[in-house]
Amino acid sequence: MALRGGASMLAFLIIAVTIGSIFGAGLLLCVLYRLLKYYKLGEKPRKSLKSPASSQSGSGKPLISVAGESWSKSSLDSGSVHSRGSPSETYGSLQTDLSTVPASPGTPGSLETFQFDSLITDGSELVSPGEEVRFLNIPHADATVGEVGSLEFSMKYTNVKGLVVTVHAVSNLQVKETGASTDPYVRIQLLKDSTRLQPEFEFQTPIKKDTEFPIFEQSFTARVGFPAVQEYYLKLIVCDYNKYFETDAIGELKLPLDDIEPDQQRRETIPLVPSITESKGDVLISLSYLPTSKRLLVTVLQARGLIIPEQVEHIETYARIILIVGNRKIRRKKTMATKTGKNVTFEERFFFDIPLEKLERIKVLVVVTNGRDSGYDSESGAGGPEVDIGKVLIGRSVDRKAHAHWNEMLLHPRVQVAQWYTLKA
Repeated sequence: MALRGGASMLAFLIIAVTIGSIFGAGLLLCVLYRLLKYYKLGEKPRKSLKSPASSQSGSGKPLISVAGESWSKSSLDSGSVHSRGSPSETYGSLQTDLSTVPASPGTPGSLETFQFDSLITDGSELVSPGEEVRFLNIPHADATVGEVGSLEFSMKYTNVKGLVVTVHAVSNLQVKETGASTDPYVRIQLLKDSTRLQPEFEFQTPIKKDTEFPIFEQSFTARVGFPAVQEYYLKLIVCDYNKYFETDAIGELKLPLDDIEPDQQRRETIPLVPSITESKGDVLISLSYLPTSKRLLVTVLQARGLIIPEQVEHIETYARIILIVGNRKIRRKKTMATKTGKNVTFEERFFFDIPLEKLERIKVLVVVTNGRDSGYDSESGAGGPEVDIGKVLIGRSVDRKAHAHWNEMLLHPRVQVAQWYTLKA
């Protein structure tokens, strides 16, 4: 009996040791596999983002509610700069033959190919030497007088009130090719000199939502004496509201008041002259979407012709990249700072995890900024304050140029498509 009991115990121990060895070997293989991916494929393990105050999904990830939809915070994190998908989507070892990808039929503009030969100086977030990027050239569509709409207004001068300007309505505003809504309003300015930028009197109508035929019927009074009022110019600017820009002008009118007389009312409907947006420079942005890993790649390549204030010295320039979902700014990233000049090279890229079905609601705001460097003196002001040079908003429903760029990105996955954009204030 004792021998049988000892044999049974020995067999049990042998089985236990065997099972333990199998589990141990499996665990070791898992660890080795993760280390191999970390060092060779560049995929870093993600930290868990847990918040007691956040609502939890089934996977335990905090959710952000945007316009009635739930977004996982980790899915909006830019993460590491390498793709989590197959090696063919890792730009360090790009396997797609970009030279064989044709331009999409029916898309305005053209695609050209160029390469970057600059050296990598800091980490893998910079564009690789010789990496191929396709350049999309969408020509700017210049509108003519009357194509952007007409403005109906009236004005009257009285010795009691001064100059009274009434904005009645705007008609036939140009419908956006992207299908985005137009939210118009009118700015009224009174300038002493037609060449001056700063008005002496300025008013603004309320914003009318989603209409190409807004009706205002609102009056504004500027208390100016007579005949001094005849030295002024009246400027009426029709704008489209955009929360990310100071002014998004559609069209305008500028009228001299040298022939105005007391107690005489003047009412007219005049075609608008298309507004010319003041350029703050240009920025070259590349977009690419990686469908396997569900990642959007935004690359800030270069900036040229930047308008730098004369008083700014010893300032560094960098670009901020802001991911927008609906009307909320979800993620913020920025490039490394470089010494300010009219022409700046960044060549830095950023990944954002975004499911394909939610890509249409995404916008990317790029802001080129002058930042304080280490030589800034807060007491004397030497080096100047931090100031935004200009911005550009990119997305499928933004404007014609951004719409074409977004579509080209979707038509050619895993291909970097670059385009120049004009920076606006």
